[in-house]
Amino acid sequence: MRLLIVDADRDLVAMLATALTRSGYDVDVARNNDDATTLLQTRDYDALIVNKSLPLASTLRAGGKHGERPAPAALILGVPADAATSGPAGHNVRIDYLTKPFSLRDLRSRLTRLLSKEPPRLQ
Repeated sequence: MRLLIVDADRDLVAMLATALTRSGYDVDVARNNDDATTLLQTRDYDALIVNKSLPLASTLRAGGKHGERPAPAALILGVPADAATSGPAGHNVRIDYLTKPFSLRDLRSRLTRLLSKEPPRLQ
């Protein structure tokens, strides 16, 4: 499974990338939305792990520009516990949320659940 972590926090990204790589995931990292957009246009990802402060809708749109490939699932970090769980308007995207601070066990659990769902198709 290929993941893209998008966050400007270098320490958090390093910790997540190391832990998820050790868990068997193929992990790429982007520090900002522009880098994420570039990676999404050149590679297919099963899921994104994205900081809530980044423009998620444009990141997901960039990932869906290539025909009928599945939209990547997204795990949004740092949102309030009562956040809505639907995707951006006009998109059929699997999204889950994880409040900070979080444990690696919780992150892995949410990621496993997201990746086990049937991927939607962009239209």
